[in-house]
Amino acid sequence: MTKDTVFHYTTVESALKIIDSGKIFASHIRFLNDSLEFDFARDMAVSVINNRADEELKYVQGLEPRPFENGAVLVDAITQPLEKLSPIYVACFTKPGDDYARLHGVLSLWRGYGSRGVALVFDQEQLVKATAADREVARYADIWHRSVAYMRPGQRPTGPTKRLFSNLADLTPWAISVDAKSAGLVYPLDRIKSAPIDHLDDIVGVFCFIKHASFKEEAEFRIAAAAIVDTHPRSLLPVKEVRARYANGAVVPYIELPFCTPETSALKGILVGPSAHQERIASSLREYFRIKKMAIQVSCSEIPFVTV
Repeated sequence: MTKDTVFHYTTVESALKIIDSGKIFASHIRFLNDSLEFDFARDMAVSVINNRADEELKYVQGLEPRPFENGAVLVDAITQPLEKLSPIYVACFTKPGDDYARLHGVLSLWRGYGSRGVALVFDQEQLVKATAADREVARYADIWHRSVAYMRPGQRPTGPTKRLFSNLADLTPWAISVDAKSAGLVYPLDRIKSAPIDHLDDIVGVFCFIKHASFKEEAEFRIAAAAIVDTHPRSLLPVKEVRARYANGAVVPYIELPFCTPETSALKGILVGPSAHQERIASSLREYFRIKKMAIQVSCSEIPFVTV
């Protein structure tokens, strides 16, 4: 395994479906394993916008100083229409942080799959190339790929994260106007709807690539795709097919993103996790790939299997 690989942890059953289809599943952003993830990112965005508004309103004459608390109006006015037009689907991977993790995986992530866990090993560059090519066969607003940034509630953004939130906060003036009669705030939603579309990258960056710091060990790399749901008479491309599966107590909408191109496959190997039947699973996978003439390397994690 090289430094350019990313892992997708899953069960043996799901791994076989992915391998046979040549496609990775990207789930609707509101129905990922962490059900509160979207709300956490939204709260962070609202906080940043409220703070920016507080700074700007200090210079408005005749306005009684008071905390600006309606950043949620701006965030929802932007994200809700976006979700209806181009729902965002996310495929999640883990980028191993050291040589041991690249060879054997991470114990905490194996625990989530009990004795049926495997990790699909992808070449990151080839994976990005293959998924991006799907824009040539279906309608997308865009497809993004980057590593997840982890933040604590109330933490001040730094580095690339600071740029994301700063750009999003630049939309604050769209939501602020001063009513001369009452010296209060008015929110012209019709103006918000015409906000520049070039902020789409920043919106997606905040809501798809920001997570709570408690998940930092996952070291996630993600691919986010905004699939356009409506047909267009002048578009030669069809809308992306949306499917559904039952998981974690909910029906989860998802789309399939290819990890193969005509030239190559981004899937390079499969790592079998700790299990009482680890060697049996590995040997059966090797036989299956031999029969199917698939050049997929099978290896076993040396992390011990412990029953409780």
